[in-house]
Amino acid sequence: MKCYLKCVGDVRHDPIEIKDDVETFIGRLRATEIKDVMCSRNQVSLTADFAKRNVSVKQIGVNASGINGFAMKKDQMYTMQEGDVLEVLLGKYFYEIEFHVESTIVPEAAVPVNAVKCPTGVWESVDGGKMLIFTPNNMRASNKIASYDLDGTIITTKSEKRFPQDVDDWKIFPYVASKLTSLYDDDFKIVFFTNQNGISQGKFKVNDYKKRTEDIVKKLNIPIQVFAATGKTIYRKPLTGMWKYLCEQKNQSIKISKSESLFVGDAAGRPANNLLKTKKDHSTADRLFALNVGIKFYTPEEHFKKHSTSTWVKPSFDPTNYVAPKSLLNPADSQLVSKELEVIIMVGCPGSGKSTFAKNHLVSNKYNWINQDTLKSWQNCVKQLENAFSSKQSAVIDNTNPTKEARKRYIDVANKFKVQCRCFVMDVSFAHSKHNNKFRELTDATHKPVNEIVMNSFKKYYEPPTVAEGFLEVVNVNFIPKFKTSEDEKLYKMYLLES
Repeated sequence: MKCYLKCVGDVRHDPIEIKDDVETFIGRLRATEIKDVMCSRNQVSLTADFAKRNVSVKQIGVNASGINGFAMKKDQMYTMQEGDVLEVLLGKYFYEIEFHVESTIVPEAAVPVNAVKCPTGVWESVDGGKMLIFTPNNMRASNKIASYDLDGTIITTKSEKRFPQDVDDWKIFPYVASKLTSLYDDDFKIVFFTNQNGISQGKFKVNDYKKRTEDIVKKLNIPIQVFAATGKTIYRKPLTGMWKYLCEQKNQSIKISKSESLFVGDAAGRPANNLLKTKKDHSTADRLFALNVGIKFYTPEEHFKKHSTSTWVKPSFDPTNYVAPKSLLNPADSQLVSKELEVIIMVGCPGSGKSTFAKNHLVSNKYNWINQDTLKSWQNCVKQLENAFSSKQSAVIDNTNPTKEARKRYIDVANKFKVQCRCFVMDVSFAHSKHNNKFRELTDATHKPVNEIVMNSFKKYYEPPTVAEGFLEVVNVNFIPKFKTSEDEKLYKMYLLES
């Protein structure tokens, strides 16, 4: 919370901050620009009480000060509420008391760090520019949020091309303004949540994006707070970083009612409809964002035009209902490690948990860890396996090993040394593996994002392993996630991928 003395009438200077439980003096000072000799340098003492949302005021100077037109008595304590007017000298130099949470209606002297004031509001850069926030003047908080995607929901291009040709290539859909105004009049706070990955990719300039946003809000003629995720981070929909920041930092500490709030977006996972001549939605990001947050979701057609509820294609992996298997191996009675000299060949898509399993359960049992990412080639992996066998040490091949050919290299070495060879296959779907990769990307700064091409290559060339290849047995390994924090677990059980 912040408390300010703001000039009433013609603005002479920036607002003066009154801190909680700290005595502040005003009078004939540079800060007030009062030069009247009838006013003492310390004319009035003020102390804010944030808990009670009031200010204690005492006249110290010789000549009378006033509150709301009434004269004060020297050295007598008075209490002022928000909206009351202090007269530093009775009938002169008027100031109004104002309380608010930082970053709502922002006084010029209280613009947050990493923020830039513009004529129509304030721009903030969050987390090193990963998110931009525009808060217009006169923005109000509410427990009810009506939130929207921007492109394809609020605006479309004037050129009728899919992507805007320049900063001015936009127009508001004709049915939008009246609906937003109606909700605003019904005490909803209007918010836009938009993915703007083009900013981090350098496809368009930040200043161009800001200009367009300010122009759109001005055209709609109501205060609208705008959150923009500039890259593929925790703030990008369907992740809930923008919503969380709104709740924690940008709603004047007013708790938001999810049951009364809503989100509208065109990235809804709808299939193509030949009858209506509509194309497949480009993603499910907007619908999944609303599901992650826990608020009602509508397509633009449902919300603005009252169309019937549309069908959509759900992701093949649903993290919200994921229940980890109870047993690590399948069959459950399979032997994890062997007393005999052996090699275990891991098979699984990137993100399926191969390396974590291998290190936690095999390397910890003194199996030699062999990994192509580390050794740079399969030939080096074969050589290290031979060295392990020569040293009478069991080994685990921690590569994706999608094909019979890739696995045969190590089976041949096992046969050469007359050592048993088993195959452990990660029983994790392709969609689940992609989810795991995204989760690691978000929670582990050291994790290198897995290229989509690598993921698709495994899927394309995958050949399920069989005993006939030369394995003693093929064992399925179930994925059982472990979380460092409860927040990580909450994140894991959200939709992390856009489609």
